[in-house]
Amino acid sequence: MSAHLKNYIDNLRQEAALKNENLSARLSQSNPKAYVPLKDQITELMSSLPYALQNKPWSMQELTQRLNGKFRDRPHAQMVGIALRQLGWTRKRLWSSDYQGVRLWIPPKQR
Repeated sequence: MSAHLKNYIDNLRQEAALKNENLSARLSQSNPKAYVPLKDQITELMSSLPYALQNKPWSMQELTQRLNGKFRDRPHAQMVGIALRQLGWTRKRLWSSDYQGVRLWIPPKQR
């Protein structure tokens, strides 16, 4: 190999090492949010709301919009349902004229 080619390869290696150092420094500085389990998120959400909102029936869409997922922005409805059941919530379908048959989650205190 010629001296010019060796010099070029060495420069490329130095640049790659510098980019790797910069990337690792940026990753160590950025502190990604730690995942909070859904049960804890739901408990925290309900305790942060006024009493009137705590005891209202909640739709799954309302809940998932206020929670954070583990792998995506929003949690899957199945995982939210499992956490709600573990916390004592019940799912009911309300047929009154106000709700028109919608499925809602009832907090344990309201039953």
